[in-house]
Amino acid sequence: MPDFRYGPVEIYLLAFEGQEPAPGALTALADVLSTGAVRLLDLVAVSKDEAGRAAMLDLAGRDRLGLSVGPDPVTEGLIGEEDLIELAAPLACGSSAVVLALELRFELMLADRLAQGEAEVLHTTRVPAPVVNALIDLYDPVEGGPP
Repeated sequence: MPDFRYGPVEIYLLAFEGQEPAPGALTALADVLSTGAVRLLDLVAVSKDEAGRAAMLDLAGRDRLGLSVGPDPVTEGLIGEEDLIELAAPLACGSSAVVLALELRFELMLADRLAQGEAEVLHTTRVPAPVVNALIDLYDPVEGGPP
C-alpha cells in the first residue's frame, strides 16, 4: 500500500498592486500556516514592470517584502519557470504577486485512507468561496449569516 509523504497541493497566485504587498497582506496566510492545516511547500514572488515584463523577485529579502509568513518552504523548485510565466500572464503592469504551493494536510490523511481501501480520487473541482456563498444565498437566504 502507498505511504504518501505529501498530500494534494494547491497553487495560489496572490496579486498585489505595486511592487510589494501591503503591510499585513499575508497575515491570513501566516495564521493558517500556524494551525498546521496547510504546509508551505514552495513560495515564489514575481513582479511585472510597466512594460509588461515579468521577473522573479529575490526572496532573500522576504522580511522586507512582508513575505515572512511563517516556516520556510519545505522545498524550492516545485513552482517552475514555465508555471511562473503562465501564472504571471494576467498580472497588471506594475504589480507583483506571490505564488504559493500549499499542501492540504487533511487531504494527505484522506489520500492515505482511500489508497488503503484501494480507491483513488480521479477528479476534484474547486469552487471559490465567493461563488459558493453567492449560490447558497441565492437559493437559501439566511438573515444574519451563518449560525
